[in-house]
Amino acid sequence: MDMKQQIANLVKEMLDAAYPGAEGLPEDIASLLEVPPDAHMGDYAFPCFRLS
Repeated sequence: MDMKQQIANLVKEMLDAAYPGAEGLPEDIASLLEVPPDAHMGDYAFPCFRLS
Protein backbone atom coordinates (compact mmCIF):
# COMPACT_ATOMS: atom_id res chain seq x y z
CA MET A 1 0.00 0.00 0.00
CA ASP A 2 1.38 3.40 -0.88
CA MET A 3 1.79 6.27 1.57
CA LYS A 4 -1.10 8.27 0.10
CA GLN A 5 -3.50 5.39 0.74
CA GLN A 6 -2.14 4.88 4.26
CA ILE A 7 -2.76 8.54 5.07
CA ALA A 8 -6.26 8.34 3.59
CA ASN A 9 -7.05 5.28 5.71
CA LEU A 10 -5.86 7.06 8.87
CA VAL A 11 -7.89 10.17 8.07
CA LYS A 12 -10.99 8.03 7.47
CA GLU A 13 -10.48 6.16 10.75
CA MET A 14 -10.12 9.43 12.66
CA LEU A 15 -13.19 10.96 11.02
CA ASP A 16 -15.24 7.84 11.77
CA ALA A 17 -14.07 7.93 15.40
CA ALA A 18 -14.72 11.65 15.82
CA TYR A 19 -18.08 11.68 14.01
CA PRO A 20 -19.67 8.24 14.26
CA GLY A 21 -22.59 7.89 11.89
CA ALA A 22 -21.86 11.17 10.11
CA GLU A 23 -23.36 11.46 6.67
CA GLY A 24 -21.85 13.17 3.66
CA LEU A 25 -18.20 12.45 4.41
CA PRO A 26 -16.11 11.91 1.26
CA GLU A 27 -15.98 8.26 0.24
CA ASP A 28 -12.59 8.36 -1.46
CA ILE A 29 -10.34 10.43 0.78
CA ALA A 30 -7.23 9.36 -1.16
CA SER A 31 -8.52 11.23 -4.21
CA LEU A 32 -8.61 14.44 -2.15
CA LEU A 33 -4.98 14.21 -1.02
CA GLU A 34 -2.65 16.29 -3.16
CA VAL A 35 1.09 16.84 -3.41
CA PRO A 36 1.82 20.57 -2.94
CA PRO A 37 3.66 22.33 -5.78
CA ASP A 38 6.51 23.33 -3.44
CA ALA A 39 8.26 20.79 -1.19
CA HIS A 40 8.56 23.45 1.52
CA MET A 41 4.77 23.32 1.86
CA GLY A 42 4.85 19.70 3.01
CA ASP A 43 4.54 16.26 1.51
CA TYR A 44 0.75 16.10 1.18
CA ALA A 45 -2.15 18.54 1.35
CA PHE A 46 -5.77 17.87 2.30
CA PRO A 47 -8.55 20.34 1.47
CA CYS A 48 -10.40 20.40 4.80
CA PHE A 49 -13.17 22.68 3.47
CA ARG A 50 -14.69 19.58 1.82
CA LEU A 51 -15.45 18.30 5.35
CA SER A 52 -17.43 21.35 6.41
